[in-house]
Amino acid sequence: MPRKIVITGAGAVSAAGNDVASILDAIRAGRSAIAPVTGWDTTGWTAFNGAEIRDFNPRTFVEDRKVHKFIRRTDMLGIHAGSQAIDASGMAAARDTLDEKAAAAFSDATGIYVGSGGGAIRTSTSTFRCSRSRTGICTSSVRS
Repeated sequence: MPRKIVITGAGAVSAAGNDVASILDAIRAGRSAIAPVTGWDTTGWTAFNGAEIRDFNPRTFVEDRKVHKFIRRTDMLGIHAGSQAIDASGMAAARDTLDEKAAAAFSDATGIYVGSGGGAIRTSTSTFRCSRSRTGICTSSVRS
């Protein structure tokens, strides 16, 4: 018998909003999230506009500030979006109504799929700068 896969919740973070409802609202209203890049100096770049998440506050996305030094900004965004999906699904609330054994079985049979349309921009831009160097050799470490 084939196993069923059910999409029960969604979460998203983008320049258009920090949750699915805000993003859909921006799309429906025709609001663009494209603006001049402020996250780094674009001097010398051929493009200077982008879709940045403005006024980034790590505590908005991951409350535990001790975790911030171990994960990248993109990880925080993914954790936040994943948390939104879990909350929207109601699965955690449903699990909490079960006895211990049933809750464990429920947890074992539950999964989450996370996808991303981006990544760690600082890693990407550092790599791009290295590829554009005259020698093609980059000696600086890439860290974001």
